Amino acid sequence: VGKETAANLLKAYGSLDVILQADAADAADAAVARVQAQATQALICRQLVTLRTDVEIGANLKAFRL
Repeated sequence: VGKETAANLLKAYGSLDVILQADAADAADAAVARVQAQATQALICRQLVTLRTDVEIGANLKAFRL
């Protein structure tokens, strides 16, 4: 789906998880069905763009200030 369709789906459903768990009646919507058909890829993409905040960097961030 394109960015406009994705934005509309997220506005309507609230989150990717809800879209992926939508029942058959909602899946009749072509956009929902396309997202559900590519669920694995959608979850991988979400993981790729999620910033990790629990990674140790081994230094104090103040040491990097100019």
